[in-house]
Amino acid sequence: RKLSELTLAHVSSVKGGATPASPSSAPVVAATSPDFVLGSSETVWEQESITPILDLEAGMIKGDTANLMACRARVEAALASLEQADPEASPLREAQELEDGGIRAMLGQLPKLTPDELTRIINADTKRTFQGDLAKSVLEPVLQQAAELFDGEYHQGEARVAGFLLMMMPADQVVRTLHLLQRSPRHGVFAYWRNLAVGLAADANCVEAVVAKTDPELADHLSKKLYLPAGTWCPKYCAALGVSMLPYPNLLSFFERFVAEGADFLVRFCLALLQEVRPALMAATDISQGLRQLEIKQHVGQDGAGLQTTIALVERVIARTHDMKDLKLDKSMTRLREEFLAAEVEKGIARYVNPANDDDEGVEECQLCNDNLPDFRCNDCGLIVCEDCHSEPPAGSKHSSAHNVKEFE
Repeated sequence: RKLSELTLAHVSSVKGGATPASPSSAPVVAATSPDFVLGSSETVWEQESITPILDLEAGMIKGDTANLMACRARVEAALASLEQADPEASPLREAQELEDGGIRAMLGQLPKLTPDELTRIINADTKRTFQGDLAKSVLEPVLQQAAELFDGEYHQGEARVAGFLLMMMPADQVVRTLHLLQRSPRHGVFAYWRNLAVGLAADANCVEAVVAKTDPELADHLSKKLYLPAGTWCPKYCAALGVSMLPYPNLLSFFERFVAEGADFLVRFCLALLQEVRPALMAATDISQGLRQLEIKQHVGQDGAGLQTTIALVERVIARTHDMKDLKLDKSMTRLREEFLAAEVEKGIARYVNPANDDDEGVEECQLCNDNLPDFRCNDCGLIVCEDCHSEPPAGSKHSSAHNVKEFE
């Protein structure tokens, strides 16, 4: 059986219903239909006029059925390469073997959310992702089902990816897609989309290590002049797969390359981005100037005047990722990432499973949103904050994205 059939059957058993029919070719259907697609609804577009994940939609899917279907076809074509994999070498089979030992077994020791915590956090992330009731009513059960299929694991970046996919695909197909990616060892999200997202810290550390080896001048500037750790910006392209950060024309290409090449592509993208904006980074004098270069959406500007130049910039970055394959590293990118991941998992086990001290006892959540695990400790205001709240601090908080932070350990 194909991987798509296996995961779809699993989704149906979780929902307690029959396997849904394949999506129809016409995207304009009733919201109650299993074939309903958010991007086909005028109500959704009216309610989501200021939704961050649609800020950079750039006319790719809004108000044009042909464009919507073309974008959906590209996403489905990319996913077909996984769904039609040889069963003897499928991501599902590989993942099952990994679960018997090694990293997967170690990840299973790390703390998980309780069912009540999971429901609360998914509800909060649903409200952050969409503004209107219609889209939220579709997204929240998708996240709940995906988390249940993934043994109760979840991360806020998953909400953005699901929101992006729901604009083009029906809910059951999005659940299947999320689960397919979660089960695939080479796509990395099995270590990203978790309560303790050790994979994000590992890949950020991997980026820093490669830059230190290949461009020590830039590495020194980022760490000692800008105080800009990779963990402050890499998760936007890893956990959230660039959603809300990249213009949609780039986002589709980014997603296609990610599905084809796995999480190695995400790390190469971050390295290529550093090289593309290197002159501006070297001219930057503080963390806020540095983040303006690395958070690609900031290149567009409030009035959208920089959209076309930003699209061209991201095209150059994606093209550069091919050069990143030829880096003179002692190990392959995959092996390097695996080693950093193993180190982060061991660190998590030491802290949460076999704690040696109680220095941070009682600090379990971001002190701004009280939802997510903390990613950073701020050297300026003293708060412990998650990546989302560092990038976009809640109104009235004393924390600023320009503050000097260090990774929370």
